[in-house]
Amino acid sequence: MLLPVEVEIVARRGCDLDPLDPVAEDGSHQLMSFVWPWQLHRHERLAGALAVARAEAAAGRAAVVDAAPAGEWLERQLAHREADALTVVWQSITEMYWPATESERVREAVAQAREHQPLAHITMEHPDRIVDGRVEHAAHAQLAVDGDVLGKVHPHGIPLWLP
Repeated sequence: MLLPVEVEIVARRGCDLDPLDPVAEDGSHQLMSFVWPWQLHRHERLAGALAVARAEAAAGRAAVVDAAPAGEWLERQLAHREADALTVVWQSITEMYWPATESERVREAVAQAREHQPLAHITMEHPDRIVDGRVEHAAHAQLAVDGDVLGKVHPHGIPLWLP
């Protein structure tokens, strides 16, 4: 049985090649445009996330999203972290769009950071498979912590199927 634990979030940071500001009207509208109109449950979850982003920004705790590729950004961010807090690196449905060199750079940045700080790498990604010499991505993503697969998950995060 999992028991709730109180957690203090010290900071939230992220990266994207072309980040959007979810608090700004044009940014939130663009994010909403990425969800198919009939997927009401996804629109509800997105509306909740946008409300949290606005509330956190109003309280002076806005998440910072830098314009940068993942590997380069992680190298910078993880180089000088304090060892008194758990750093969580979260990536979801992004690796399938990266070149192989970017995936390797991310793995290396995480591995180097583990040498001097507590770190959890949580991924929700499609496992690759080779079919007729081509890379294909599985229909369902895998949710994993530090490479240990917890279960399969729909690419939009819900539901989770345990093995």
